Amino acid sequence: MPPLTNRLLRRLSLIIACAVPVAPALLRAQAEVRPGSQVRVLAPSAADSLIVARVVAIDSAGLLLAPPAPSAARTVRLEQIERIEVLRRGGRKTLAGALIGTVAGAAAGYFITTAYVSNSCDYICGAAEAGGAILGGMAGMVAGAKFGSGFRAADRWEPAAVPRR
Repeated sequence: MPPLTNRLLRRLSLIIACAVPVAPALLRAQAEVRPGSQVRVLAPSAADSLIVARVVAIDSAGLLLAPPAPSAARTVRLEQIERIEVLRRGGRKTLAGALIGTVAGAAAGYFITTAYVSNSCDYICGAAEAGGAILGGMAGMVAGAKFGSGFRAADRWEPAAVPRR
């Protein structure tokens, strides 16, 4: 393989290896308590256990919470809250599928092109291998995104800041 193509593939693999682990952290937004949010509140002076409810309203004194069971809404004062978590619904796995598909498709395209390109060719062979990797990566990205969009991540509780007083 020509030195230029070899260096490009090494740089590309380094960029992908560095970007994949940090991508979820960069895409995640800070959990915020707002009306309509499903929350889990630890307020020992207001209840014996965790309060799981939907936030109806927020004011300077506290949170008005509506429990899932048909019962009266209750207010929890902000100073009583020791910990609050917001339910984050799991999204689709489209991005993860696209990233995995890109890497798998690029590898497959590179190896398939390498297998079919003659070993006795000149510099153009490196371009054919790089082109195979790029085309394979694009096809893998589309297939991975389509496959990943069919899956949903699990719901999770994320810590949030107690609303300002």
